[in-house]
Amino acid sequence: KRIKIYGNGGRMLPLANNIYYPDDLTENAIQVSGENDGVFNNEDYILFYGEGVDNWNTESQTNINIFDSKSYYYITTSGGDGKRIAALNQPTNNSTLELNTYDDYQYHEI
Repeated sequence: KRIKIYGNGGRMLPLANNIYYPDDLTENAIQVSGENDGVFNNEDYILFYGEGVDNWNTESQTNINIFDSKSYYYITTSGGDGKRIAALNQPTNNSTLELNTYDDYQYHEI
């Protein structure tokens, strides 16, 4: 329960100083498979969402980090319990909406 991952993704700092950006590493919520036994075994693993250095948003605005080609995340077991991805309750009723199409977006920069 004490495993924690810190990092802010691979984005560059904003060019304008008045745009908020964390001044320290942010703890990322994680999911640890197999942590209930209190031991990190060979079968256990950690899942988290990490951002790379190149990304884009739904307005098709690209963000490319010109200063680095890697994102950095740090793992620790010091301190108290770490943030976890909250489990959601599964619906018990039958579905009233069936989706069979969706919009898919891909970003590829050369």
